[in-house]
Amino acid sequence: MRILIMGGTRFIGVYLTKVLVEQGHEVVLFNRGNHPTP
Repeated sequence: MRILIMGGTRFIGVYLTKVLVEQGHEVVLFNRGNHPTP
């Protein structure tokens, strides 16, 4: 499944991204700040 995560570089987004990728999902992060992607 393709999943878009808003705010993907913060605490919940980082954890959620890791879990979803481990489950085989395609994850796209959207972030409006300066933090690098995990």
